Amino acid sequence: MAWIKVHDEDDAPPEVAAAYERYRETTKAPAVANILKLHSLNPASFAGHFDYYRTLAFGKGPLPRYKREMIATYVSLINHCHY
Repeated sequence: MAWIKVHDEDDAPPEVAAAYERYRETTKAPAVANILKLHSLNPASFAGHFDYYRTLAFGKGPLPRYKREMIATYVSLINHCHY
């Protein structure tokens, strides 16, 4: 159960809806991750978090994306985090 009220995709104000659409277009995800919806109350923080995430997940770096995803999955596992 969420403790913080967030804007879901179907009730988001225009600025947040635009940020959600940018996320879906960039990631090809069918929905916005709940961890990012936390920022729906402050669209500027959403933009900053998303740019950071996009750089980590999709940017050029010494590790290919699949290895970064494996590391993130393992860290979530050992932290007992469902993300």
